[in-house]
Amino acid sequence: MKKALSIALSLVFMLCICLPCFAGLQGTTYYVDGSNGDDSASGTSPDTAWKSLDKATANTYSAGDKILLKAGEIFNGRFVTYGSGSADTPIVLGAYGDTEKDGLPIIRSNGEGALLDIYNVSGWTVENIEFTNPNGSGLVIASDNGKISSDITVRDCVFHDICNKELITKYPINLSSSGEFSRLNNITIKDCNIYDCGYGIAMGGLTAEWTPQWFKSPEESYNTNYLIDGVSINNLLYDGIIIGSIYGMTIRNCSILNTCLVDDHYTAPMWSHHASNFVVENCEIAGALNEKDGMAVDFDGWTTDSVYQCCYSHDNVRFIRNCCYDNYTCNDNCIVRYCLSVNDNKGENSFAQLLTSGSVDYKEDQKPKYMTNFGFYNNTIINSSEIYMIGLKDAYIANNIFVGDMTSAFLFSRKTIEDDKSVILKFDGKMTNNCFRGTPVPSIAKNNYICNPGFVGNDLTDKNSFMLSKNSKLIGKGAKVADDMGEFDFYGNALTDNINIGCYGGEGENQPAYSNAVDNMKSIINTILGAIYNFIYICNDTYWIF
Repeated sequence: MKKALSIALSLVFMLCICLPCFAGLQGTTYYVDGSNGDDSASGTSPDTAWKSLDKATANTYSAGDKILLKAGEIFNGRFVTYGSGSADTPIVLGAYGDTEKDGLPIIRSNGEGALLDIYNVSGWTVENIEFTNPNGSGLVIASDNGKISSDITVRDCVFHDICNKELITKYPINLSSSGEFSRLNNITIKDCNIYDCGYGIAMGGLTAEWTPQWFKSPEESYNTNYLIDGVSINNLLYDGIIIGSIYGMTIRNCSILNTCLVDDHYTAPMWSHHASNFVVENCEIAGALNEKDGMAVDFDGWTTDSVYQCCYSHDNVRFIRNCCYDNYTCNDNCIVRYCLSVNDNKGENSFAQLLTSGSVDYKEDQKPKYMTNFGFYNNTIINSSEIYMIGLKDAYIANNIFVGDMTSAFLFSRKTIEDDKSVILKFDGKMTNNCFRGTPVPSIAKNNYICNPGFVGNDLTDKNSFMLSKNSKLIGKGAKVADDMGEFDFYGNALTDNINIGCYGGEGENQPAYSNAVDNMKSIINTILGAIYNFIYICNDTYWIF
């Protein structure tokens, strides 16, 4: 009995000690009411709310604290974060009240600075806030001076009319680190809406190109573990998502529509530079207008071990242009698979494009002449323009469907000048098990299917048209080209060892394959015209292989 009483008293004593600690972890909630608040009040209840962002930003916060802005209110100025939370107990900047009825609280400014500055701190969550700043930037998450900022989440926020000016590089969301040991880790951007801005989301940090004195390796030097999920981007003058200085990231379930609306310099809906081990999946990319670039898929210099998969690209200037900039930039082991491209055809596509820049002076043995180990398989390409497959080494182009519209052509060799000598860059790799319909068929391709793919429809505006019918000749005719070919096809079907050709990986739909005499005759004509186009479109520095 005495032993039981002793244990009970010990538990009570420990509980008395720990309760204040648990209470502290819950944090304090502060309220900000732009209409009825008072900066001299305590701020700890709606009735004693603060009034201004200046008052709210003057505090240093701790794990579990919340700063809540009243729904429907407009707050002029900016918020700067002080204090850190943790992954499990973040500091929250959010909203209170009825946001469905009254709308999100709005932080706005006409100044050149950022509306929200999360600087050298960790463990913050920002949610349910609207941001607008026509002359400046939106949200900046940054670290410098050797700091590591981590576990920061931005969700259910709206960004609009942020730096909606030409040739001013300020962003709705900017993720950036600078300095030898500075990093951003575990950053999540989820279910946000960005529209009517100059740019979208930008990333930056250490690089082999611009900070070689500090750069060690992608694993050691890049920022890590980003997630961009369910973000809607629409109506931008320039780039949608700039992927840079990142090792390990997923971009999924995003829509990037009507970007690159101005053509005063090179921009794309999404592109990577100095990046490794990222995946872009289940995204829709459409309506890019800038003919200088305007491509949905773009692995730029120093991009390695990364994948675009199950993406829907349509009505862009082009589907793909991978730019290595010069013979010095490494671009290795990147993959495009189970994607659907429809009417991305105003400009030529380049699986590897070397553009001389002279930006870096590397030693002779550090000069790769090709984009290496590039995989392009199980994609469906409808009405593309030319596809350049030049400067690829150990590439594999397999299990794709190419449906043409007269101007489709395939280029495999090009002459260039290096060190005052003429050099021919060629395709090096395998092209096998592809289906061609209405396009020229290059002789370099093996095990071809020159036939009606057996799509269930012909509506170019409906992605479901490009599923395969059960009676398609392409069901089960694909080749296994990699140990890991992904888990799902473009339509969400689980992949099996029975590999199809194209982006559809299912067993075949019950609908019969679409076919009519007019389309069949048009396909034959396009095949002939495409072959003629290949021959007549010859210039001095271009060589064609059929």
